[in-house]
Amino acid sequence: MAIQNVISEHIEITPGFCGGKPRIAGHRIKVQDIVIWHERMGMSPDEIVSQYPTITLADVYAALAYYHDHIQEIRQQIDEDEKFVQELEAKTPSLVQQKLMNVEQTITIESIRNISGEDFLSLLRQKSAITVQFPNGESLIVQAKVELAPLPILDGQGVPKGWKEEIYKH
Repeated sequence: MAIQNVISEHIEITPGFCGGKPRIAGHRIKVQDIVIWHERMGMSPDEIVSQYPTITLADVYAALAYYHDHIQEIRQQIDEDEKFVQELEAKTPSLVQQKLMNVEQTITIESIRNISGEDFLSLLRQKSAITVQFPNGESLIVQAKVELAPLPILDGQGVPKGWKEEIYKH
């Protein structure tokens, strides 16, 4: 049996399914998914099959063989998909990010230099967290430390001497 026949037995391209991209026959797992798992995530073919037990080891190897025969095409598809995801993420913040925006405030490191420590603490008390944005794009989340109020229940309840002070020291 010719190698091309073996690959076509395991890989199919169907317009309207998976964007018309090559995929494992009978599945929605694209060749580019196998490539990403194998090359970028370092998964072996056996690991891929163990994570996706509906495909076979032959399917994985056929996908990798197809990739090596069409490397530029598959890499271009991966790049296009990654670009699409980045554009979508830039336009649409996640629900978690939206909720965090209601809770925390983002400030730049330059603006921190221009306010007093007391003003910064006041700002921090108003929000549950502040994200400090650095010029290199990295950020740091600063959260307020909750101060414990004395528990009146400990007074006069036979708590050994020094325990209450030890609890509030930490």
